Amino acid sequence: MIQIICRTPTCSEREIIMRIERASYRDPWSWADFTDMLKVAVNKQLGIVGFVAWFGLPTELRITNIAVDPIYRRQGIGSQMLKYLYDKLSYSRREALSACVPVGVHTIGGKAYGPSLFFRDAKPYGFRWVETILDERGKDHSYLMRCANRICHENKSFRRQ
Repeated sequence: MIQIICRTPTCSEREIIMRIERASYRDPWSWADFTDMLKVAVNKQLGIVGFVAWFGLPTELRITNIAVDPIYRRQGIGSQMLKYLYDKLSYSRREALSACVPVGVHTIGGKAYGPSLFFRDAKPYGFRWVETILDERGKDHSYLMRCANRICHENKSFRRQ
């Protein structure tokens, strides 16, 4: 497994993030779309291998974007980024981590990706389906997944009032 640390990106790393974004999504975000908290996954020898973006709600952290460079996928990087955010729950005093996961399989660069990859990486954190979000035509668009912060739920005095 490739070991990473998560840190705030520098201005000079913008193009690397955008390259990973374009390689990961059929409809990639523009740089202006990254208004949320953004951290890059960095390996000492390889440099930036992925990123995760989120925003804070009063009781949860919502993942808005997560991607791993195609060269380094399926090596535990996505799982480590989820762990980084899950660990933030304890000291941010939020009770849950959530993400909207697109429905269906998407082909990017000739490879198929779908919700099952997120579910596999998120399983250790107890992510569960909360609701299905519909698009403007009333068709399934994405799944809202949420996991509870075990520390907050085990220690009632730690929860926000």
